[in-house]
Amino acid sequence: MPELKDAIAVVTDPANIDAASDTHSDMRRVNGKRAVRALRDQGAGRAEARTLISEAVRELGGEVGSEVEMAGRATGPDSRQAAETWFVPASALG
Repeated sequence: MPELKDAIAVVTDPANIDAASDTHSDMRRVNGKRAVRALRDQGAGRAEARTLISEAVRELGGEVGSEVEMAGRATGPDSRQAAETWFVPASALG
């Protein structure tokens, strides 16, 4: 089972940082799908992986937030869901 140190390694791995992350600030957005997958590959469940990522980001002085993702459809109602967002300091990246 992965621990906090494993989650820190995952969120500071440049391969798990969103390529479209804002380079004008000192924070970089963690690619949530990649980070969760990396921890699940180490034996964590989905909820545990998300919790570990949040703890790791806070430990590094990053920001944990959420946003509403919208997926429009050609017909019928739009699909909306909340998604967590994680940002780590650029200086923490390995």
